[in-house]
Amino acid sequence: MSATIHVDAAVRRVAVAWFVRLNSGTATEQDHRACAEWRHQDSQHEQAWLRLQNVQKTLGSVPGDIATPTLKGIAHGRRTVLKGLVCVAVSGTGAWLAYRERLWQPYLADERTAIGERRRVVLDDGSTLHINTNSAVDVEFDSRARRVHLHRGEILLVSAHPAGEQRPLLVESRHGVMRALGTRFSVRLHETHTRIAVLEHAVEIRPRDAAGMRLDADHATSFDERGVQSIHEAAAGSDAWTRGHLMVSDRSLEEVIAELARYRSDKLHCAPAVAGIRVSGVLPVDDTDRALAILAGRFPIVIGARADGVVVVDARR
Repeated sequence: MSATIHVDAAVRRVAVAWFVRLNSGTATEQDHRACAEWRHQDSQHEQAWLRLQNVQKTLGSVPGDIATPTLKGIAHGRRTVLKGLVCVAVSGTGAWLAYRERLWQPYLADERTAIGERRRVVLDDGSTLHINTNSAVDVEFDSRARRVHLHRGEILLVSAHPAGEQRPLLVESRHGVMRALGTRFSVRLHETHTRIAVLEHAVEIRPRDAAGMRLDADHATSFDERGVQSIHEAAAGSDAWTRGHLMVSDRSLEEVIAELARYRSDKLHCAPAVAGIRVSGVLPVDDTDRALAILAGRFPIVIGARADGVVVVDARR
């Protein structure tokens, strides 16, 4: 179980607003004292501030005309925070929106996993949240709903049924909202869509700009803001990653290598000459070198490394 301090979304927005102010070049001593007082008011405030400092290190190489509007965009949020403290830049809107979604939100999230890391978290209502490699999630329970915000990567949610609980259990991505109907299901966020596989019971899917629909057990689909794509049978082993496995059935080697690459910090490339080889079986995701060795023992391929550090899967000579 994770021991990460939960930081409310409102607190994160205030922290970013202070961060922007103190790094604006016009902050006064009074501003610095007021921020210090705010940080010491609550452990959530200090946690949010420490996360921002970590993100600042990560963004050290990001051009200022992108990084600064990104900070301002997060500070604004859904409602005004510290009115008058931050002015959201109008120019460069596309750039800062992209960075807010893809970079800042994941680093500020309550639960984050590094590349190759998996985590299991028990939520306040007893539900179990499995978090896959390189993922970021916020969990917000209030009087109206239980929300899990997926900012990056993949999760599997097993909903609990506490007595008397009336609040809906929701998973949100930038493409829409999924409502658990007493269920176990996985959600993976892609650049252009969200993929969902229901393993038990059902889930109601509501795209941002389209009518909702129900997805029953053993089925999967993808959706974006405009609607749900075709529904198909969920692949066997959709939840195998929670046990440290990648289960594949008649998939191309190129697809398998792309999946294994999610668990590695270096780059993994599949050469076109072997990309079409069909693969079925179970591979370990917690030891991808072993997984590659297994593949090399079964198929006419060789694993090598280029001078630039990229690991290449190519045809055996």
